[in-house]
Amino acid sequence: MSSLLPKTGEVRRLRINAGVEKIIAATLREMRLRPEQPDLAPIVVEIRARGESEGLEPPAYVTVAKGIPQVFTPEGIARRRLSGGKHLRRLKPRPGYSRATHALDVVQVDHTPADIHFIEVIDDHGVFVGRPYLTIAADVATSATIDFYLTLAHL
Repeated sequence: MSSLLPKTGEVRRLRINAGVEKIIAATLREMRLRPEQPDLAPIVVEIRARGESEGLEPPAYVTVAKGIPQVFTPEGIARRRLSGGKHLRRLKPRPGYSRATHALDVVQVDHTPADIHFIEVIDDHGVFVGRPYLTIAADVATSATIDFYLTLAHL
């Protein structure tokens, strides 16, 4: 439940050594940005080796993975990987895209016919009953399904 509360703006105390952070950033800059995205595991092994050679505690895999967005922006990654601007368009906001900062700020509703036909068998003959319609309400911030309604009546 606490994840739904507004952010307080408090900055968490860093639990990683500043020297390890520098090693992570430097190694990611050297090894991560290639035309084909390299696996992270060999990069983590290199970061741990460099840290141990300097007498620092080696970081966890997750710590290195979480450090990638702090070192690179998505636009910087797309530019460096020689995408020719094709992927940069994908990263920019598009008109009509809904954003919400808190749960239940924006709820989207979709009403669509389902891809199934109901047939009722009467006296060994099939009688077409209809297609069901599905209505879904989804929260934009959490991507949670708030409610759904399935009916044979077209609303």
